[in-house]
Amino acid sequence: MKQIIALFLTIILVISASACNGQNGSSDSQSESVTQNTDPTESESRQDTPPENTPPAEPNPDQILSNGKYYSMERVSPTTVRYSVSNEQGEEVLSETTDKPIEIAMLGEYIVDIAIGKGSEQPPVHCYYDVRDPAFSSAKEYSYVIASTEALVAYLDGEFSARKVVVKSIFDDSFRKEFTAELAETPMPVSSASLSRDKIYLAYDEKGADGTGRIHFSLVDTDRDYFADYDELLGLVHELSTAIPYYGGEIDYADLLGVTDAQQIEWVNSLTVSLLGFYSSDSVGDGIFEEYRQTVGYAVKDLNGDGVFELVLFRNDYEVIAIFTTVDGKPFLLDHYWNRKQCSIDHNGQIFVYGYSSADTNSYAIYEIAEDGTSLELVFEFGMDGYQMVGNIALQKYYKVVNGVKASITQKKFEEYMAQYPYGGTATTQTLSGMTFQPLLDNLSVVQVAAKQAYLGVLENRVKVYHTETEEYCYLLDCKTPYEQKPLSTLTNLSYSLVDLDGDMVNELVIDCSDMLILRYYEGTVYLYPFTFRNMDQLNTDGSYSWNHTGQDFEYGECQLYFEGAVLRSQELWRIVNDGEPNVEFYIGSNQVTEAEFHEYREKNPKTEVAFSPLKLAWERKITAQEALEIASTYWNVEDGFTEGALGTMIVHRIVLAEDPNDDVRYYRVVWRWEYRHVENNYATVREIYISGELLVDSMTGEYKPIVATDGKGDVPSDSGKG
Repeated sequence: MKQIIALFLTIILVISASACNGQNGSSDSQSESVTQNTDPTESESRQDTPPENTPPAEPNPDQILSNGKYYSMERVSPTTVRYSVSNEQGEEVLSETTDKPIEIAMLGEYIVDIAIGKGSEQPPVHCYYDVRDPAFSSAKEYSYVIASTEALVAYLDGEFSARKVVVKSIFDDSFRKEFTAELAETPMPVSSASLSRDKIYLAYDEKGADGTGRIHFSLVDTDRDYFADYDELLGLVHELSTAIPYYGGEIDYADLLGVTDAQQIEWVNSLTVSLLGFYSSDSVGDGIFEEYRQTVGYAVKDLNGDGVFELVLFRNDYEVIAIFTTVDGKPFLLDHYWNRKQCSIDHNGQIFVYGYSSADTNSYAIYEIAEDGTSLELVFEFGMDGYQMVGNIALQKYYKVVNGVKASITQKKFEEYMAQYPYGGTATTQTLSGMTFQPLLDNLSVVQVAAKQAYLGVLENRVKVYHTETEEYCYLLDCKTPYEQKPLSTLTNLSYSLVDLDGDMVNELVIDCSDMLILRYYEGTVYLYPFTFRNMDQLNTDGSYSWNHTGQDFEYGECQLYFEGAVLRSQELWRIVNDGEPNVEFYIGSNQVTEAEFHEYREKNPKTEVAFSPLKLAWERKITAQEALEIASTYWNVEDGFTEGALGTMIVHRIVLAEDPNDDVRYYRVVWRWEYRHVENNYATVREIYISGELLVDSMTGEYKPIVATDGKGDVPSDSGKG
């Protein structure tokens, strides 16, 4: 059954026999919408010469049509819009005009959803395009659509008197279920609907009644362990975020989801409290709730550096909802938060909690994950503790916690603590938190998301890779080609591809540099495996690759790569020895075969070569020259311009830049210089300059490398650190 669920969750969009006639649609909250009743654009209004001294009319904001990555819309007349859709290769495949209301949106990353209205009484017609299909041969059209995701579409089917709710895969029938409900006999009796991975939730007009009903249908009949791992846990949060806008606090969500374990029921209730606290129950039953769900996201980060990654649930304003860690390989709730107990996290993994019960009673607490890994440990707490009457005057009381006991402090001391802990009680920014918001609606798994972010960091030279040959961590720019040992930073013909070589649903990053570099994300680290052009002559999408050897044997063949933990291994698929010679030998695996058997094997096992895209490696200077000087000044514990000395001679300490980063040099070179000056008649002359130290400061990361002089053989970096 679990395989069926996995298949449902990863429905592959395949080619369908039918195509669309251009009437298409979407109900996504982020859609671009154009109606028939908009005014002409500014350029159109200028077709008629305005009266003299009459300024031209300002363009109506509704006339400005924004474009998406794979679609565009432009007004061609006061009542006509031209829209076009491009495939993943950037080729325009569809271009049409319409005088009907139109909405265009993206479902996920690759599915374009176009909705074109049919009239005031009829819902729009939706058409879906997969931009990965070069000719859009799999495009599909649906009427009476009530909800859709990048894999599924839900719509009404049948006569008004016997309406059914159909949920199916968009481009084929690999998944299809039908449900009956007491729907009113109107063109669109469903006021809102939303799809989770397990259920469809409906708000609808009841047949023969004046009120609106709410109901859900199960798409998959199964018992699910929502606390098996982080991916399943995210499924639980997705389910709760889908159901809460429909039911509010009216139902038992643990019972709804079939959770029976006592500890898990407690955690489900905690998450429900937190999500309800961040959601306005006044909106229950009103409209589509994608916008609410899109504010909920997550990040996976090792908050305390113990090698165990925490799952942080938070909103897109970086206010934390809950923090999970893993105990015995399974998620474990550390704590959860809501509107009266607000939480934020800084880049060091410290957890700041602001709680309040009234305007004059609140607390600011700083926590860290305890050594046992299963609880939060209070580091420091201070706050406001109500009022006390002094005569007829009410004075605010302030406190801090010392050894578990409240101790009174002054208002000045309270303000000092507020300045010292600026994140407590606020929603931290992405920069301060060190986390990247990943929308809950993204269908990628936790590992897939982590790999995607890690590869992006590698390509932007923010994340180091572990070079399996040199056994060192380094930035991609500093890596060299395996054969000629040329730094990648000096090459202009680089290309890359993201492809799943070993079938584990997580992409590898492959870089073609005349040789081949395979990078793989595994347990928080990106490993780099180098291959010379002869050891990997051609790489295929299934992880097989060709190799060839020079020499009198004229030997070449094909291997299949696979991974055991962080180790890349290979298995030989076939080999030819002494090609072109009378004694040529053919092998499949370790078995020698005839030439006919060999060619039959090759014909039955065709390969698809990996497609590459151009890659330009460059660093973005994120550390300014002034910041580099400050890093050096802090490292040496001396300020630029500091003076010492007497009796006409003084030493002036200077912190100066000796070299700026450029296309070839990534570091600031900062020098600590002593200038010996002779002062006479208030006039100082520099008699001697002595270099006390040099520091290389990385212009991207702020990391530094002290430089020490040697016996003329060059500079040698000593210990390094982080600025």
